[in-house]
Amino acid sequence: MEQTVVTHGIAHKLTQFGSATAVSSGLVGWLTENYIILTSIGVMVGICVGMVGVCMQVARNSREKIEHKARMDKILSSD
Repeated sequence: MEQTVVTHGIAHKLTQFGSATAVSSGLVGWLTENYIILTSIGVMVGICVGMVGVCMQVARNSREKIEHKARMDKILSSD
């Protein structure tokens, strides 16, 4: 159970970090002369980190679905 909480926290933080990186790089790039390079790098990093967060969430959802089914089967079989 504790590992699930840790995984959920990591996935949530990665997703937030990815979006913050994309937004901040766009803002910094817009304010500087090399906006194309900075914005491109920041957006790519943000997309990659966000995808890692999404993949972790998908894995968590599938794991929770299996656990839920097992609990429901146990409850229904005990009756």
